[in-house]
Amino acid sequence: MLLAGFGRLVQLGVLLVVAGFALDRLLHLPALARAWVLVVSAALMLWQTLCQVIRPLTRPLTDLDLAVELERRVPACRDVMAGAVSLAGQDAAGSLALRSAAVREAEQAARTVDAGSLIGWRRPFRSVALAVLFVGVLASVALHRPATARLWLRRNVLLAPEPWPRRTHLRLLDFPDGVRYVARGADVEVTAVAEGVVPRLARLHVRPAGKKAGSVLDMQHRPPKEFAAVLENVTGSLVLQVRGGDGISRELQLQAVPRPQVESARVVVRPPEYISRRAFEMPWEATEFAAPAGSRVKVELTATRPISKGEWTLDGKPAQTMELVAERTVRGSFVLEENIECEFALTGEHGIRMRPALRATFRAVPDEPPRVSLSAPGTGSLLTPTARVPLRVVAMDDYAAETGRLELSGTAHDDPTVLPLWDGHTTPVRRGEYALDLPEIGYEPGDRLELTAVVLDNREPDGPNVGRSVPLEFRIVRVEELLRSLLGQQEDLRRSLEQHIRTQQAIVRRLGETDDANLPQLAREQAELGAELPKLAKAYAHILEQLRNNRVVEDAAHQARVAEIVAPLEALGQPEGAVALAADAVKTSRRHSRRHAEEAVRQMDKVRQAMLLVEGGAAVAASVMEIREAQRSIFERAADPPEDLLDWLEGDR
Repeated sequence: MLLAGFGRLVQLGVLLVVAGFALDRLLHLPALARAWVLVVSAALMLWQTLCQVIRPLTRPLTDLDLAVELERRVPACRDVMAGAVSLAGQDAAGSLALRSAAVREAEQAARTVDAGSLIGWRRPFRSVALAVLFVGVLASVALHRPATARLWLRRNVLLAPEPWPRRTHLRLLDFPDGVRYVARGADVEVTAVAEGVVPRLARLHVRPAGKKAGSVLDMQHRPPKEFAAVLENVTGSLVLQVRGGDGISRELQLQAVPRPQVESARVVVRPPEYISRRAFEMPWEATEFAAPAGSRVKVELTATRPISKGEWTLDGKPAQTMELVAERTVRGSFVLEENIECEFALTGEHGIRMRPALRATFRAVPDEPPRVSLSAPGTGSLLTPTARVPLRVVAMDDYAAETGRLELSGTAHDDPTVLPLWDGHTTPVRRGEYALDLPEIGYEPGDRLELTAVVLDNREPDGPNVGRSVPLEFRIVRVEELLRSLLGQQEDLRRSLEQHIRTQQAIVRRLGETDDANLPQLAREQAELGAELPKLAKAYAHILEQLRNNRVVEDAAHQARVAEIVAPLEALGQPEGAVALAADAVKTSRRHSRRHAEEAVRQMDKVRQAMLLVEGGAAVAASVMEIREAQRSIFERAADPPEDLLDWLEGDR
């Protein structure tokens, strides 16, 4: 019985070793599971040792127990030995004769028993043989694969963390330090590489961090050794493991973090010093900024979370790294020489880039030359040598119309004459009125004069910019030629006034003849006539201004003629003038309208008479001057030789 129990104990030990080996080899049990297997195996061996070895050795055997065992093994002694032992005891009940008879019967049965047949060798031998077979097979396997046996011993007995050798080794890519950070909400491609035997199929086991349950995704095979799967809309922390063939990767963590975004942005512009010595900030309200060319532009971005790097790309050139000035702030600057397209990208502390990138356009505003206009009010294209030319200059620059001058060129001088107008001006706009006295310059009849206003700004260092007005061109003439030219213009204006007088007389006549249905038409004609008279006054005032500026008439005479001609024409066209009153009266009262219309005719005729007087005076003055000039020429020629004088006289004829 002891040998059989020992054999069964050895058999159990071998089976436990084999079962533990199979479980660990197939499932690659972790250390805790292997420890539990070791504890359970040890407990089973201890319990079997107690039941099969220790308990049989320590259990006491009585005569009755031996008699019962003898009866079990020898059928001829059944119901004899146990009864005889019981009756032979000192405390047994019954008569002495009965007990003696039972003893004798037992003695007779014992004589028929072969002592050698009482020992059952089959069961112990079978148990021991089976145990030896198990041990032999286990030992032969261990001797055949000693490395495997030693590894099993270290893993399952010493609980060493050494892995079982695998035919397939799987490894997840791009998981530095066991953690990969991705942008929250992004689709993430997970790639694994197989080394050794490449399995036909690989699966990605995914579970949320802190949970045991998860999902399994089939990975797409990318020959020769890679497998890939896409995780959509990753928003939290995931634990990943790849399994394929006998390969199992270690569990790695996929952590979703928010992308960095721009929380605030500042653009500070420092223009060139000639424009301003003070920097100014531009609000980031749009994606396009304009600054003077040559300005230094500083861009400062503050992110929503800590960042590790900031980059910008200028006009598609290689990216440049911005200066990291704080945990969430980067800064960069550049000189704005031309229009630039910028793209800014921030990278978070785990390498997560912002999307979309921040884009902006910086437009370089060039410092344009000044815009200059030059006019000579009260003058025409003809000037006398004694004229005083009024000039009006308007200069507009982007920053400062610093210096102004007047350039005179013409047939009187070989080189242009430059007259200063102003210097040291510091504002963008300059307006000024000046006067040019031709006697101080020395032009004679027949010369041509060209005036140009030139303005310089304050641009540095490649400046200044130069702006030029449209030139004003004049011809220098004698007074009589100017008078003849202006006399023709005066006659044209007088004829226009006479035509207006005839129109006004026709309106007066029609007021007495037409019916009320035609009154609105007459009112319109009267209003149109009133609108023409101020234009006529303005044109005549321009003629009078030319006479004064060319010093043909004095200021007092000029004022008198303005009062006689220009002022009445302007008054006639005013709302309270006779023409306007007549137009209004036509709508209400035929009698009053006729009276105002007749008054308009009287006033216009008075102006016409004043014009005739002025024309007559101008014609007389022009004729006198022409005669005087002719006499002067004759006197000059009289001093010449007779032949030259005769040639001149014949040519004059």
